[in-house]
Amino acid sequence: MGAAEWIGPSDGEKDKLDINAIASSLPAEASALKATLANSIVKGVDDMRRAASTEATQAKATQRRLAIAVVAGSAIAALASGLLLYGQGGADAPASSSLVSLAKQNSVVIALLQIVSLLIATAAAGYLAGKDFGKLWTERRREAETRRIEIFNNALALIGESPGTGDESPLRQVLEFFRRYQLDLQINYYKKAGQREDKSSNRALFATSLLGGATVVLGLIGGISPALLSLSAFLGIAVPIVLSATQSWATTTGAAAKAASYQSAGKALQNLRFDLTKIEDAADAGNVADVKKFMDTVHGIMSAENGAFVGAGPLPAPPPTPRPPASGKM
Repeated sequence: MGAAEWIGPSDGEKDKLDINAIASSLPAEASALKATLANSIVKGVDDMRRAASTEATQAKATQRRLAIAVVAGSAIAALASGLLLYGQGGADAPASSSLVSLAKQNSVVIALLQIVSLLIATAAAGYLAGKDFGKLWTERRREAETRRIEIFNNALALIGESPGTGDESPLRQVLEFFRRYQLDLQINYYKKAGQREDKSSNRALFATSLLGGATVVLGLIGGISPALLSLSAFLGIAVPIVLSATQSWATTTGAAAKAASYQSAGKALQNLRFDLTKIEDAADAGNVADVKKFMDTVHGIMSAENGAFVGAGPLPAPPPTPRPPASGKM
């Protein structure tokens, strides 16, 4: 039994870079790796990584909640404004219209909804402007990923002077640690994250395409039945508002760009993994330089993806303000 068996194969999405848990799971034979993971340099860098990761997660959650408040609040306020305009109607407005009648009867409730939604959107936008959580998310995520790379670089440096030879050597132990908890873990992460962002992008694309198509047929609705004329006119206001909100959210999340970045990085790491057997042989021969070169190449791909990462897009623009219907035509 050698280092590959001591560290074990990847456990897919269950694997985490938890230094203490990894060290406690190792057998006594993996003493070199145990000592490396217990070193104050490795543990100190890991503490900094976990702190940055926690801050990034918190900033991400806050930014997304505020962005939702801006997009949804602005859209609801605009829709409420449209209903109020219909409630006012024109001199020749069909009083029997159920939509106009509903708007008139509930004008106070609609006005309150408009005020509350606009207040929420304005407050969220102001908070985002005062503290850029998107930028904080980006910076902390980049710091966490940089510290992750430092953990493995430090582990290699600590055994570099006495790498040993064979499949149980300190160098082979560090390589297997790197293989499972850096290379394989990142491949799994990029695959899962890429699929998640791709689904999000596809949902937004489907929604905008559907709404875009709806705008084409709105003009035909009124011709079907006079009773649908006011509904057609209101949808002419509502659909562009919802479409604008959907596009704003897609821009804010940047799902399409993130999906492409994750997928590209994941494929590049998978291609590098083909060389793993050659690097294992180099480690067994005590060749620190080749192992370091392989690790640096993996880290270069991760750093490129990390440098391109943007936690949030620009602040979404509010949906267009509805205009009152032409007098007597709704």
